Amino acid sequence: MSNELETVHNTDIIICHDKNKRNRKLADQLLALFSKDTSYSSAVWSEQVYADNKVHISSQQWVIFIGNISEAENIKDMPNFCKFKKLNMKYGWIGTRAVIQVDEKFQFSSDDIKELREILIDLLPKDKKEELEKLAEKRGEKSVGALLAALTFKEFARLFIIMPMVNIVLTVKVYFELYKYLFSVTSKTLNMKKIIPFEYDYLLKQFYENGLKTFIEGSEDA
Repeated sequence: MSNELETVHNTDIIICHDKNKRNRKLADQLLALFSKDTSYSSAVWSEQVYADNKVHISSQQWVIFIGNISEAENIKDMPNFCKFKKLNMKYGWIGTRAVIQVDEKFQFSSDDIKELREILIDLLPKDKKEELEKLAEKRGEKSVGALLAALTFKEFARLFIIMPMVNIVLTVKVYFELYKYLFSVTSKTLNMKKIIPFEYDYLLKQFYENGLKTFIEGSEDA
């Protein structure tokens, strides 16, 4: 037990994930980024491991909850928690406790699906987006989105090798198929299981690039 407690006390950042294997993978990827980009010690815990060791965690240690975790529910309902929200995706924190979560019961409207397509387009590298804008104009399409809907996979694949996320690679094929899917579905036929993995990838990217530094430094100053 003493060795276990020593491990708990010597960990600066705890990344806690729910039972979903996808979110365990995201937690592992975030851990890899921390080991490369920060001097803080970090570890990945399941929700059960967190529950077993909760009493030994100090308020000076950072905890990042990923997914649907009961402990996170109380945090995200507090005033001033939310730091980023888009559609059913949000992250935020109170003190040294952060939550990254996608609402899997969210009811998408037609406008929401359109916004999700626009998010996909915004992820394109700037030079490739400009290339697509020129191609759209050349082909008489009114937007990059309309062009993507009209392109075949072979045409699209000529422009890209990989789609970079944070430490995650959204392959050209996955990106293309997801966009085509979002262009073909309605709010009534949308299958959440097809979009949630992408949403968590996107949310992790937003947190790592735009929220993490403020989360760490803000709580250090508090």
